[in-house]
Amino acid sequence: MKITTMPVGANSITIGGVTYTSIPAGGIEIPTTEDGQPLQIIEVDPVDGAGDVVINYQVIDNEGLISDNTGSVTIPFTSELTVDAGADAQICSSLTYTLQGNAANYDSVKWTTNGTGTFDDATKLDAVYTPSAGDIATGQVQLILSAVSGEKVLSDMMVLQIWQAAEAFAGIDATICKDDVFVLTAATAKYYTDLTWTTSGTGTFDNEKTQNPKYTPSNADLANGSVTLTMTLTGEGVCGTVTSSMVLNFTDRVIVNAGVDASICGGTPYTLQGTAEFTSDVVWSTSGTGTFDDATSLTATYTPSATDIQDGQVVLTLTGKNSCGTQADFMVLIIREGVGVHAGKDVDLCQGEEPMKLPYIQLILLLSMK
Repeated sequence: MKITTMPVGANSITIGGVTYTSIPAGGIEIPTTEDGQPLQIIEVDPVDGAGDVVINYQVIDNEGLISDNTGSVTIPFTSELTVDAGADAQICSSLTYTLQGNAANYDSVKWTTNGTGTFDDATKLDAVYTPSAGDIATGQVQLILSAVSGEKVLSDMMVLQIWQAAEAFAGIDATICKDDVFVLTAATAKYYTDLTWTTSGTGTFDNEKTQNPKYTPSNADLANGSVTLTMTLTGEGVCGTVTSSMVLNFTDRVIVNAGVDASICGGTPYTLQGTAEFTSDVVWSTSGTGTFDDATSLTATYTPSATDIQDGQVVLTLTGKNSCGTQADFMVLIIREGVGVHAGKDVDLCQGEEPMKLPYIQLILLLSMK
């Protein structure tokens, strides 16, 4: 038999150990048995995707002459099923992972996991996998890509390592007095390799690398009224940095003034003259038993009781408070007894009588010398 053309669907043909990428002029003669079977091994390298390779040949008769008879041999090729789940990978627990599977000559593919996470579409080579809480706690999962071609199933696996994302909490916003140092107590940090505190101001930390440091405000901080304190964590493995912030406010201590000491006569009401700074939360109190018209007013009016008058004085205290605490001041209200006047008994006069001279006028002077 003689091959005069390159087999259809072949990159090359090897005959008797010699490989041809094209058929030489004059063709290639191949000795055969009496029944026409070639005595040399013929190997064909098919073109990718070519289902069959067809070898056309001419028949050489017993006398070595090329006859008019021709023939062909069809060699069916089934493309090889391949599957590749991709290289092992790492992600942070806060992220999803887009798979990079590859497969060839398949009817269908499907992803599965030995964990409990989910795929957006398990039948896609580039499916997206979302780790579950269980996956994250375990630290890794196996993701298996299976390809099916006819009755043949081929699988490959990759390992997805899952690093726990860093967790930072700087604490809730707080307010301190301007002359205080702030001690952080509620900050928390997990799953990190480095921790650093920073400030938006110019104050200082006693140790910016510890979870709950002390912060001393600068004069500029106090003038601004607040600063933002930020905790920054560097995550483990492939996880990046995370931050958490809290606002620290500064306030002045309360200043109150109850006013100067004063005196009144008898049960005359007294209007107080208190002042307060850095608070509107004030209240008056008394050492006696008199009453205020509004004890929460800086200019409340105090009415002494009979006991107050008898005692001759009371102490009136003004108390104010804010987040820095409570401050108080007092004043003394001296209560002097009033003057009593007695004109004597009533007298009846007849019409036309001389006006009488009052026999006496009793004057009772009741003065407190306090």
